[in-house]
Amino acid sequence: MATVEVQQSSLGEAPAKAVPLAPATTSVHDSKWPYPAEQDGWKVSHDGLRKQMQDLQRALSALIARSKDGTPIPAWQREILKTWMDRFVKNVEDHHDHEEHIFYPALAKRITLPERFTSDHKHLMEAVGEMHHMVNTLAATESNPLDGLQALKAKMDVFQPEMDEHLREEEVQGIPLQRQAFSQKEWQPLVDQVVSESKPMDLPGVVLHLDWDAKREWMLVQGIPGFVVKFILLPRCRKYCKQVFARLPQP
Repeated sequence: MATVEVQQSSLGEAPAKAVPLAPATTSVHDSKWPYPAEQDGWKVSHDGLRKQMQDLQRALSALIARSKDGTPIPAWQREILKTWMDRFVKNVEDHHDHEEHIFYPALAKRITLPERFTSDHKHLMEAVGEMHHMVNTLAATESNPLDGLQALKAKMDVFQPEMDEHLREEEVQGIPLQRQAFSQKEWQPLVDQVVSESKPMDLPGVVLHLDWDAKREWMLVQGIPGFVVKFILLPRCRKYCKQVFARLPQP
C-alpha cells in the first residue's frame, strides 16, 4: 500500500461567496492529471457542501432575528427552508454513498485510507438526519418558531465545524493519495459512474459556490460535452438558484 507525505495547501479552504475556478497552484498537480487538485470533483463537491452550510446559517440567523421581533414567518419561507434542507440532505447522502461504494473501494485496492474517512460518516449522517427532522417540524409549525429555529441553529453550530474538519481531512490526505495512486484516465470511469447515478437536480449543489463562468469551465474540464453543459446542466443550475437558493431568507 502506498503512502504519501501531504503538504498544506489551499485544499480544505472554504470559499465565502461565488468564486471563479481555482487556478493550478497546488503541488499535487502532475502530468497524470490535466487539471489541478483544486478543480478535482472531490474538492469542488466539498466546497459546494460548505456553501450550502453557509447559506443555511445565514437563513437561520435571518429567521431568528425576525422571530425575536415578533415578525411572523410566512408559510412559503418555511416551505423553502424545508425544500432547501431536503436538497442538502440528498447532497450529503449521495456524496457519502459515492465515497463509500465507489471511490473508497477503488482506492483501497491500491492505498491505505485513513480509517476516519469512513467512521466519520455515520456520526455526520446522524446529525444531518436530526436537523432534517427539526426542519420538517418547523415547516409544520404555525406558531412562533423561535425555539425551534434556535435549537436548529445550535445544532448547526456544532455540525458545521465537524463536517468541515471531515472534508478537510479528505482533501489534505485523500486527494494527494488518489492522485498518486491513479491517473485521471484511470479515475474517470468512477466519476462517470457517479454521473450516471445522479438525478437531474443533484449537480447544482455541487457547483453552487462557483460563479457562472466557473460552473461552465469546471464542467468542461471534467470532460462533459459542451452541448450537455449549455442546454442541460447550466439550465438545471439556474432553475435551482431561482426556485430555491434565491428565495432563502437573508439577513
